[in-house]
Amino acid sequence: MTTSVQATSHANNIESSWLDVEHMTNIMQSAAGKEDWLHVVELAASRHQRLVEHFEYFPIGPDNAEFYRQRLSNMLSNEQSLQLVVREARKSLMREGMVVKHGHQAVGAYISNSI
Repeated sequence: MTTSVQATSHANNIESSWLDVEHMTNIMQSAAGKEDWLHVVELAASRHQRLVEHFEYFPIGPDNAEFYRQRLSNMLSNEQSLQLVVREARKSLMREGMVVKHGHQAVGAYISNSI
């Protein structure tokens, strides 16, 4: 538990700790909007660690259940939006890959027919 206390020293209360997580989520969404996938992956790993530390330091219980009710709902909604963007990007990449593959095949066919 000492690592979570040290990691959250700047976030001395549940609200500021959660704002850190939300801030990381917003940066991830911005990076995804720019199709900066490497940054998204790096941020996802950092945010995951930050979430683990947050819940170690501020576990869900009767005293803070109301605090988490709306925030977790919003977070899950944001996750779904982010996953949709990632899925669409993956589909686009696969389509582009197929175009390149067909282009290589066409060039190969042209070369073999012209020889």
